[in-house]
Amino acid sequence: HPDANGCTQVDTLHLTVFYSSANDFSAIACESYEWDGETYTQSGDYTRTYQDIHGADSVVTLHLTIHYGTHNVENIAICGSAEWHGVTYSESGTYTYEYDNAYGCTSVDTLHLTIYNPTNIVLTETACESFTWNGTLYTTSGNYTYAHEDTNGCTQVDTLKLTVNHPQHQSETVTAYDSYFWNGTTYTSTGDYTFPHPDANGCTQVDTLHLTVFYSSANDFSAIACESYEWDGETYTQSGDYTRTYQDIHGADSVVTLHLTIHYGTHNVENIAICGSAEWHGVTYSESGTYTYEYDNAYGCASVDTLHLTIYNPTNIVLTETACESFTWNGTLYTTSGNYTYAHEDANGCTQVDTLKLTVNHPQHQSETVTAYDSYFWNGTTYTSTGDYTFAHPDANGCTQVDTLHLTVFYSSGNDFSATACESYVWDGETYTQSGDYTRTYQDIHGADSVVTLHLTINYGTHNVESIATCGSAEWHGVTYTESGTYTYEYDNAYGCASVDTLHLTVNPIYDIEVYDTVMQNQEYIFGDFTIQTADTGLYTYDFQYSTSSGCDSTIHLVLYVMYNDGIHTSDFPTIEVFPNPTNTVLNIRGAEMQKILIYNADGHLVYAKEGDWQSWATIDVSFYATGHYFVKIVLPDGRFTTRKFIVKKQ
Repeated sequence: HPDANGCTQVDTLHLTVFYSSANDFSAIACESYEWDGETYTQSGDYTRTYQDIHGADSVVTLHLTIHYGTHNVENIAICGSAEWHGVTYSESGTYTYEYDNAYGCTSVDTLHLTIYNPTNIVLTETACESFTWNGTLYTTSGNYTYAHEDTNGCTQVDTLKLTVNHPQHQSETVTAYDSYFWNGTTYTSTGDYTFPHPDANGCTQVDTLHLTVFYSSANDFSAIACESYEWDGETYTQSGDYTRTYQDIHGADSVVTLHLTIHYGTHNVENIAICGSAEWHGVTYSESGTYTYEYDNAYGCASVDTLHLTIYNPTNIVLTETACESFTWNGTLYTTSGNYTYAHEDANGCTQVDTLKLTVNHPQHQSETVTAYDSYFWNGTTYTSTGDYTFAHPDANGCTQVDTLHLTVFYSSGNDFSATACESYVWDGETYTQSGDYTRTYQDIHGADSVVTLHLTINYGTHNVESIATCGSAEWHGVTYTESGTYTYEYDNAYGCASVDTLHLTVNPIYDIEVYDTVMQNQEYIFGDFTIQTADTGLYTYDFQYSTSSGCDSTIHLVLYVMYNDGIHTSDFPTIEVFPNPTNTVLNIRGAEMQKILIYNADGHLVYAKEGDWQSWATIDVSFYATGHYFVKIVLPDGRFTTRKFIVKKQ
């Protein structure tokens, strides 16, 4: 049974019972049970015979159930590590776990664990033109890795250190009559011929002979090529029939006709802006960027398609609100507590799902019916006329509880009274919505007219509408708002009437961007319209202020690292031109060999990235960029880089 700490306490009673006649009892034990000096290890019925006080046999029967501890043995072979009963093991070995099984018997499980650690192989190879390794063709020198399962089913990562030698293929253009002897072979017709032989690296060098054979009589031939075709020293880029006239050995014209078909590569450009992800040529892309797809078209010509992709990801908002009676959210009135969602398109046309966690408190409104003569005092106010009156006050939840008095006033003679109300006033079954003096004539107990005059003042609620465009945030009625939207403020005006003001708010963002760059010591650094003269080495921070298209003041933090000029490195950072600036079509970059070009927008998001051998000139299409400020980061092959600001300005 459980003790005071919730643990299983097992109490033992060593009991000897003498029976006056035949008797039996049941017992349950783990592993073994001792009775009358004898130990039992199996379930069953056991008997003992005793002498009672009269000397007669007294037979006692034991109905015994024996449970046993559990001893599970598990053999596991795994890669790296294994978790067993909540413990992680990273070495091979035999491990045990002790516990009580479902019968409460002490149990021990055993794990025979074998841990496999893969052996990663490093292979060094030298090849000509290309090398195929594990099903992949490599054409450039470098280090490559291949992950696969070893014989134990573990992930083994092998490394290939590859040197690819490319032979220098020679080309020769020859014009001959009737035949031409080249590298041991006689050729009698126009064409391109190859001669493979080993070069100094043992690679197969393939020399090419571009041979034109003139015949002593008229001849024609057909050719199909991609982009262009060279014949007799002239390059053709369009399909057609072309002729050459030669003199044969007899001085007569020999006319050769070429029937030429030229096919061209395909170069499609696609601009896509989409939510979440996009599939293009069988590949799913989830990040913005520029992607290319290389293939041979139907004519076998090399083709390249380009995708300029913008991925939008919506931001879902969670709003927690507590309200009285009801709450209006995105044009819908909610009167009960709960979690509500609102799906709508964001600024990029993506489906944004906002969540409202709403608690609605409902006040308990009280009602009272009273008959009085001449006047009646209720909640601090004296009423002198028949009507329905309300008294609004906050309940325990801070909600407005409205109690109602249904009052009937009988007058002993002519009388008048004054009343002030919001929006309308009910007197003797009639509703009044304008200020004025109103009368009622009644019969008193003597049958004479009793005239009652109501001097009524009607006040109205206030409903102001305000439209504000601001930067970052706006404070309205003591609340700070950071998102665009329509907001309301409920209050009682100077007359005590329920009023609602409405704010149509547009919040434009304020940006705070960091840009990192390096420059050599004592060099002039140009950032946008600003020039910085560097002197001492070190890390310097400059803040530049600018105004966004919405007129919001934003900041660019330039972190500039001035490097030491030790006389070994080039003292001057190469002159790099970025033009035209502003631009609305393309951006040209000229002045130095470039390894990588990155473009960021004013929000700090990467909108363009490309690596490659740009030599000293690059042209980038920015015609689809939105109007605004951008920063281009230019990285040189030695790791140095510079950042320049440019403006995209649409016509």
